[in-house]
Amino acid sequence: MLVLYKKAHRETSGLRVFIISGRHLDLLNIFKLNIPSKSVTYNIKCSIELKISKMIFTFTYKRIIQLLLILLLVLTTYIGIPEEYPGRHITTYLPKIKSNMKKLLIIFLLAIALLPAKNAHAQNTNRNFGQILQTYYLFQDKDIVEKAIDFVNNTPGNYNKLSPILTGFFGAAFISNETLKKNFTLNINRVQKPEFKQLFISLFSLNIDTLYSQTKLTASLNDMYWSSFFATGNTKYLDNIISHIPYAENRSDLNLFLAGSSAKWSLCSNSMQNDKVNKHLNALKDKNPLLKEILENDPQYFREVMIDILKKQRENGIWN
Repeated sequence: MLVLYKKAHRETSGLRVFIISGRHLDLLNIFKLNIPSKSVTYNIKCSIELKISKMIFTFTYKRIIQLLLILLLVLTTYIGIPEEYPGRHITTYLPKIKSNMKKLLIIFLLAIALLPAKNAHAQNTNRNFGQILQTYYLFQDKDIVEKAIDFVNNTPGNYNKLSPILTGFFGAAFISNETLKKNFTLNINRVQKPEFKQLFISLFSLNIDTLYSQTKLTASLNDMYWSSFFATGNTKYLDNIISHIPYAENRSDLNLFLAGSSAKWSLCSNSMQNDKVNKHLNALKDKNPLLKEILENDPQYFREVMIDILKKQRENGIWN
């Protein structure tokens, strides 16, 4: 089981940027720093939804043929030569035909633009499933198994990026809810993608807290803790994220720095969106002065601080 998890978490190239609660952190400027991708596994915040790519409309051949047939039908009925003027040359009606064809062309293009796109549907699925996960501990969605299976079967998302989220969420959910685990077990064969299927099977017998005690500290670990919190509402997972804050001061290990920085950003962001997170941080701020900075600033502040530090480190020949 641990081998499967570690395989899913091997470091990937590039910086990985995610969305939490629908708020996107734009870190494209970081790519200009030329940080060596082989040493970076970068999740700047709790990953519940994938970064939304540009909307691209794609159409099936079946839909295109249907539209062409409709257009042909309209053309043959709408721009025909009036019967009351038999014998007139076709050129008599060319201006009217051209005008009507322009109108039909506009209608045709509008019809294409309004067709539901596959990619757009996938992106909406990502966002909707993200919202379901983030509010699960509050509403206990009874269809979570059905929706999770539909998500993993249809998402275009990369397995290596999604596995920390799913591991943290369902690893904690299965421990706290035996009925949920039993229901998922009965439906496991409906999971079509083998890597996701194997992940869920491993989670059926996995103790998530044991896994956490053996997992290397990275920004991905924060993602997992957030997922476990959203699955259960247990604040012990928030405490684990809080314990990572001091690593934001680390200037020798890039992964530790990113773990600390993402902990700050995600705690700040979620404290503004989640009442339970906000109350928990406020209850601890007198004992932990580091939390005051998080409660008194906004996510943009921590983003700018992080980028500034990365730039300075590069200028000093560190993390090149």
